[in-house]
Amino acid sequence: MPSGLAFSLLVVLGAATLSSQPRSGDFVGASGPGVYWIDAVTGRLSTLLTLSNATITQIEMAQGDGSLRGLLATPRHNPIDLHFFEVRPQSRSLTTLAFVGSAAVANALLLDQDGSYVAAAYTQLHRITTANKVLFLRNLGMFLNGLVRDEDTGDYVVAANLPLLASYLVRVDPISTALTTFYQGPWGLGSAAFDQRTGSFWARSFFPRFELRLIDRSGATIARVPVGSSTTAVGSVRVDQATSDLFFVDGWDLKRTTAGGTVLRTWSTRPVGLDPFVVFESRKISGSGSAKPGSFYQVALRFPESPGASYCGALSFSGLRPGIPFGGGRINIVPDWLFYLTIGGGLAPLTRDFVGSLGPTGTASAAFYLPPGLPRGTVLVFCAVAVNPRRPFGLDVGDSITIRVL
Repeated sequence: MPSGLAFSLLVVLGAATLSSQPRSGDFVGASGPGVYWIDAVTGRLSTLLTLSNATITQIEMAQGDGSLRGLLATPRHNPIDLHFFEVRPQSRSLTTLAFVGSAAVANALLLDQDGSYVAAAYTQLHRITTANKVLFLRNLGMFLNGLVRDEDTGDYVVAANLPLLASYLVRVDPISTALTTFYQGPWGLGSAAFDQRTGSFWARSFFPRFELRLIDRSGATIARVPVGSSTTAVGSVRVDQATSDLFFVDGWDLKRTTAGGTVLRTWSTRPVGLDPFVVFESRKISGSGSAKPGSFYQVALRFPESPGASYCGALSFSGLRPGIPFGGGRINIVPDWLFYLTIGGGLAPLTRDFVGSLGPTGTASAAFYLPPGLPRGTVLVFCAVAVNPRRPFGLDVGDSITIRVL
């Protein structure tokens, strides 16, 4: 299947306007052949687009441009081919970018630090490069239901299952693809998410009970949130990194709960239901580049609620936790000597555009230099904030990102 082939679309609504397309904080998700969005304020569910002969299996935010990437299987009623696609909500268009393979089961997709994507399809991991080339990474020999990046180390963490026998959380080194298992439990582990505030992993479980489990880095289950019996293995789990609140689909409802399970807000997904979904434009900071010593690493900033605002960024060698308390949540970066040297543009020209003004759509670019001799495996944290008097405490805070030196 050639890349760049655009699927025929049945666009249910008319031309997009500012009030008829997703905005920051809304939810965009998929069910069968359709892509839908829920207005987070009003709860209104609208159709973004519908495909004629495909089933959408995964969806993720793209790097810094307001578009989405995902995986779909064709033909719809007997899917055998898997494709990587792009959705641009502003134009309500979907374009396939790459043929991944003949594996209709695709249960996870993540955006990696270099701007590429890693897809879990059936028992295999594939990398989809920024040039939309598909590279085979590894066959794990188990069904892969979840995939997330450990932002403390840069490893991939896979939720893998041997049906009716056991489930595992397995670390995959992004360079060597070496495997390390750190959790084993009853069969039935599904999609996964990383919590920056605790360094632990949320995962869906559908056996022996329907719940979300918080599993720490040693493999111990430290919290559980019950969910309804209609929960699917691949339904997304999302974490608000400032508060550790959870977003997940429970039956016909999309819920926001605390990490302890207290329901804060519910949105109905009727009549379509949603499996994979994203919190639209929640990724305000994303990176790209090789992350090799002797090169600049590029950072894209996107603060759609703060167009034209002043911003500043900073780096740290000291990790995400405990972070900086802020407005009932935290900015996930530990201030250290590098933080104080780089905040607001220090160390220029080794740091580029760490301070400036966002463009009319709330975007900007920054970069920092990784000096020769920086040890392989070193992890840096980057964060940024924008000044916005309409936001709590006058700041629009972006989730921190971590970069592993390769």
